[in-house]
Amino acid sequence: MNPALKKRSLEESLSGHTAQGIESESGVEVVGENKFKSLLNQYGEFLDKADGANLNYWYVNRIEKYNSSLLRTQELLNPKEINRFLQMTAIYEDHPGYTKNTGFFISRLMLLGLHDSKQQEFNFDVQNLKPISGLPMLLRSIDANKSLKVNIYGNIGNCVGNNSQHTVFDIHGDCGYDTGNDSKHCQYIFRGKIGSHVGIGSKDCTFTFLGQKKGEVHIPESTVGATYKFDNRDLANVTFSRIDSSSKVVYIHPNGSEEVFEEW
Repeated sequence: MNPALKKRSLEESLSGHTAQGIESESGVEVVGENKFKSLLNQYGEFLDKADGANLNYWYVNRIEKYNSSLLRTQELLNPKEINRFLQMTAIYEDHPGYTKNTGFFISRLMLLGLHDSKQQEFNFDVQNLKPISGLPMLLRSIDANKSLKVNIYGNIGNCVGNNSQHTVFDIHGDCGYDTGNDSKHCQYIFRGKIGSHVGIGSKDCTFTFLGQKKGEVHIPESTVGATYKFDNRDLANVTFSRIDSSSKVVYIHPNGSEEVFEEW
């Protein structure tokens, strides 16, 4: 990316985000311009390093390794500020690692914010962004008795919610492939199109498919104790014929009542 263009875009992105206030209508707390500017610089450096490191979404040990060696930011933002920062990342959308690695950085901010503010719900507006993969992942609720909630509005990339625990992901848009892999005790609600390979290596997760008109859900052999919910009976029937004894299929009637499929 042209350095002059990036600098100009950064200044434009931060315009109006001064120490005096940040968009009162969004309810975002006052945050100094320098805080966001510093964080954006850290993010840009991370994209450069991560792109060269060839981050891999599917191997937890590699992810944790890169989290410690590349994701060094310690900035504490609340959920609304993290969503605001996510919008600012658009100035890097032409970076070759933007869609592949931005999710790691945002996930890091979420984890830091969770332990600081103990807020259990995040809302992300990605309608004006390129489909970002891994947004988010590696999440753990800090309260074992209360699930973390992540609402995503817009189309998202691959590997959403992977390697997470006790988290609800509600996706109001299309979603890529390999979602919910290696997760435990999570819920995934898909309100748009969904790619293949859902929940590989997951355990005791619930996958709800709303508004799916056709196609099928790929059922990985490594999925254990899954619950698949559909508001389309045909898809429920197809899925039921492919699950093992540890999983179950539920049909959601138009009135909202649920019917658990029994043995044939």
